[in-house]
Amino acid sequence: MPTMPEETNEFEERATLTQRRQMSGAAKLSRAKLEPIGVDDGTTKDGSAGKIVVWVVAIVTIAVAAYFGFKSFISKPTTTTKTTPTPTQTVSPTPTLEEQIMTGGVSTNDKALPLTKADSAYNTATQTVGKAGSSDYSIDDVSIQKYVGFTRFIFTINPPDSASAEAFPAIVATYSTVANTISIKLNQIGLNTSAFSQKGSAAINTTAISKLTHSEINLETSDETYVIELKSKANYVMFTGAQQVIIDVKDTNALVTPTTAVSATVATTPTTTIKTTITPTIKPTTTTVVPTAVAGATSTEFSATAQSISSTLTGNSFNFIDGFRWGDGIKSTVTGETYAGMFTFEKQMSSTTVPNVDATIEGTKVTVNIRNNVTANRATQVTTFTNSKYAEKLESTITDHVLSYVFTLRKESQYRIVFNTEKKVMHIQFK
Repeated sequence: MPTMPEETNEFEERATLTQRRQMSGAAKLSRAKLEPIGVDDGTTKDGSAGKIVVWVVAIVTIAVAAYFGFKSFISKPTTTTKTTPTPTQTVSPTPTLEEQIMTGGVSTNDKALPLTKADSAYNTATQTVGKAGSSDYSIDDVSIQKYVGFTRFIFTINPPDSASAEAFPAIVATYSTVANTISIKLNQIGLNTSAFSQKGSAAINTTAISKLTHSEINLETSDETYVIELKSKANYVMFTGAQQVIIDVKDTNALVTPTTAVSATVATTPTTTIKTTITPTIKPTTTTVVPTAVAGATSTEFSATAQSISSTLTGNSFNFIDGFRWGDGIKSTVTGETYAGMFTFEKQMSSTTVPNVDATIEGTKVTVNIRNNVTANRATQVTTFTNSKYAEKLESTITDHVLSYVFTLRKESQYRIVFNTEKKVMHIQFK
């Protein structure tokens, strides 16, 4: 079967071209019809639409910007700016010397225990503690504490790093009745780190004490001197504690000049005169006065006043033999003498050397301090004198080479101290 040639769509193509031309003309006509007639005054529809588009775009842009701005604001952490105030600097005043060394107000005496001494230990004689050597010590602290009736001065001493060094250097306290002072000389002081290391004065102002003065610093001899300036007579005692040199100064009542009678005239009427004589009651005041000791003396006379014996002995070489005898009217086994009408305390010496001695009496208490002892320290020993009509008991102790005998008497008496160098015996007697 013969194949038919494929029909072409040539007509359609031609028709299409014709139609396109017609359509092109029609489109031109349509556009021509849609164009506004007249002068362009800016109010054409295309202008209005453009403005709307611009406004829409602006509003959308603002909205988008606002959205992202708000989102950024709420997502960003809040930063709080703190204003740091400038601190006000308070400048504390520099404490005075008195504030640095005074340890408070007046304290009760029980707070001074156990570092206290009996009233009988107080006197105005020269007192020493420690021992001379070659090493230097340091003063770590100087302090003052007021108690009821006495004032305490404390020097904290640090020994050198040496196994052979003494606990304390040689320290000498000297009472001056002329200057009315107590001078404390501290030897071998290589360093002073206390608040009172420089020269100067600190006011104390008690009834007996005016001030404490650091008067001398001798770098060549490594000595330092402090002076307690007194307002009135005052007894003192110097002793040691744990790394402390303690000086207690006790007030002493001033002498009272008694007035035996005071006359007062009272006129009751113009014609009558009544004369009344008033006799005040005066309490006697015990005042200790240490007489000037005579060098080389070996005994004192019976009296009820302070006594002393001065010796040329300077070191600590004096020693007693252990044991003693006592009694009323006894016969000495050493001298062969009988001491009738008195109480005798007898103790033998190891040599013919006489030590330095000072003694005080206050009512029925007599204290005899025998210095230069070989023994440095010894605890208190008590002896009761049974059946004696003069003496009741004896308390003896040794502190810093000073042997203190404190006799309690049954009544107020006179006493004396006798050193018999020939027989090497000491007698303390009361009558």
